[in-house]
Parts: sequence; C-alpha cells; structure tokens
Amino acid sequence: QEVIEVRKEIALRLLEGLADDAHLLLLRLTALMGSFDRSMMEAAAAVAPPIGRPGALFDYLVGPWIEEQAGDRFTPSPLVATAGITGLSADEANRVRQAVLTNLVERKQINVELFSSMIVFAMLLRDARAFMAIASGIIGSGNRATLAQHCVPLVFLTAPDGIRLVPEQPFVSMMLRTAQLIVAANLRGARSLERIYAEAVAENATLAVPARAMN
Repeated sequence: QEVIEVRKEIALRLLEGLADDAHLLLLRLTALMGSFDRSMMEAAAAVAPPIGRPGALFDYLVGPWIEEQAGDRFTPSPLVATAGITGLSADEANRVRQAVLTNLVERKQINVELFSSMIVFAMLLRDARAFMAIASGIIGSGNRATLAQHCVPLVFLTAPDGIRLVPEQPFVSMMLRTAQLIVAANLRGARSLERIYAEAVAENATLAVPARAMN
C-alpha cells in the first residue's frame, strides 16, 4: 500500500508539471478507453474548445503518459491510472467520443484493431450511422474470422426496447443482427450464438413481410 501511495504521489507531481493544453489533451485521450491512432487523437483535439498544436503536445505526452504500440497505435500508460486522472464531465467525454467515432466512420479503410473502439463508442452513443458502418464492414469482410476477434463487444449489444437493436432504424437493426450472428459464429460461442439467433428471429418476425430476410 505504501508503494502504491508513493507511485501516486510521483504521478501527481508529474501531472502538475503538464501545460494546460497537454493536460486537456491527455484527459480527452483517456476518455477513449483504449487504443487509438494519431487521426483519432487529432479528432479528439479538434473538439470545442480546440487544442492548438496537438501533434507537438501529443509527442510530448508519448512516453510517460502515452504508450506507443504496434501499427501506429497508442494507449494511455499505467501512469494515467496511477494518477487517477479525471476531469471531463460525462457530456464532454461523449462529445470527444462522438468526434472520434465520426472520424472512424468516415474513413475509407479502418484498421481491424480499431473496430473494437468503433463498436464500443457506437454502443455508448447509440449512433445508427456508426452501427450501419460496423454491420457493413463485418458483412462485407473477406476475413471474418480475424475481424470477429476485434468485435467481441458487439456480442453483448442488446435491444433497448427488447426487440430491435436500433429501434428507430429497422433496416440498420437487422443488418446489425446479421453482423452479430457472423461475429458470434466466428467466435464459436454456442450460447451467445443461440441467443443472438433467437433474438434475430424474434425481431425479424416484427417486420413487414416484404422486408423479411430470414424466411
């Protein structure tokens, strides 16, 4: 316990030495709850009020506060958790996540290792456009087995109204159901596959006859 307290004290002293903009950028990046790339970082920095010189500030944070991973990906370092960094309100954190989610959705090509982040943000924000992009990416993938490993959160998505995954968008909802089935089948989780299939059949039964796709 004493060692933990000493580490926290050191982390807090280092945090106090950060410039305000660098501190704010770090707060925004921790709101991403996992790995990210530079493009995602820039999207987070652009949220109002925008942070100037994000590239230079980010390079300064890499090392003690941000760890570099393979494939131009980064993640908050253990020092962030040690310092107990907080500060963004729920609304601010969601605005950052929405900006980053939009960045991911609008890309022509996305690294499969960032698919998990896109799914988590879409689930948190209930973003129909992102759900459609996720479903299309999974259904159209040429390597579903590999992609499924980065789509585990999708298996846990449930219908807020007990019927449709996206109540206001029946077509998007059924596309997402199909993507769920693909992911569950490739993850070889029998229980989750059975549950998702039963839910998909029940949802399909609520559609108008011409729209049914599971007969």
